[in-house]
Amino acid sequence: FGILSTNSCFVVQYFQCPWLASLRMKRKFLRRILASAVCVAIAFNFAAPNISPLSSIMFCDCDCKLMPLYTSNSLISPGEINHLRRTSQWENPSCYEKHFATFADHFKNRITNTKHHLFLHVPKTGGTSICDLAEKSGKEVIRDNETNCWEREHFWPLWCCYEFSARPSFRSCREFDDILPEFVMNENFLDYPLCMENRIYSTLVRDPVDRVISHQVHLRQLDRGNTFHDRLNLGVFNHFNWALTAGLHLNKINPIFFSPVRENLKIAMDTMSRFDFIINLFHNATCNLKIMNFMGFGYLIEMPRKNKLNGTKTRVVADRQMLEDFNSLDR
Repeated sequence: FGILSTNSCFVVQYFQCPWLASLRMKRKFLRRILASAVCVAIAFNFAAPNISPLSSIMFCDCDCKLMPLYTSNSLISPGEINHLRRTSQWENPSCYEKHFATFADHFKNRITNTKHHLFLHVPKTGGTSICDLAEKSGKEVIRDNETNCWEREHFWPLWCCYEFSARPSFRSCREFDDILPEFVMNENFLDYPLCMENRIYSTLVRDPVDRVISHQVHLRQLDRGNTFHDRLNLGVFNHFNWALTAGLHLNKINPIFFSPVRENLKIAMDTMSRFDFIINLFHNATCNLKIMNFMGFGYLIEMPRKNKLNGTKTRVVADRQMLEDFNSLDR
């Protein structure tokens, strides 16, 4: 057996089993079923605790032809299918190309039939513009002070606004779906498990250093008194990784004081691979406009940019190299 480590789990890269071939089964599909069972057994033995074993199945050559069965299985979560789609591009591109239409059909059905949407808003990545688009496209939103689409009881932005304290987390996906509106922005940490059965997940990304520079300028304008430095530290040090992983450590540490380390990066990457939409707002504008349409925001001529800093002359206390070091995980 050949075992390949990728991201945060072990996956089966290939398997060769001489005794299996020696059985000389006449019916090819029986051999494939037996081979698949071996793949599954290996996946269960080697998969990391935070990853579903189904993530590992896809990279068995024996299971490539069974991919349509995985994507049509209602027991497999949409996030898992997104993860399989993305990781198969890296680890088994020929299999991905072969079943591209299967993935495309699954994704089309998902975005057509799933009306609810959670947007993970990393500060200074264009979230206010996304909120405006959601409202103008007719989605049910909650406007907080006519700025963003936060749900204030759970998703207020710790880095800038309101009380600087840990928020309550959702106890179940049922509670999650019952409380939240059709479109909601989370500018706090992400809840686990992801509740993707009835809700699209999306986020925007930006060059981490450029984001932090804008972030510092904005925060200094707000003047948050004795919580300023704590808020600044939360926003400046790998904030994207913090948003993706802090929710997994609620029983160990107050999320406000959780600081991501290298080991958390694998978890953050795995979580992002399960999102439906990941957009780099400052790269490939043509592609981004098409993605915005898929997200339900209609056809756009250009990417909107609201709430940007217009010529503000506020000093940034850190040079660029230092900010790159501060955000080594986000980069």
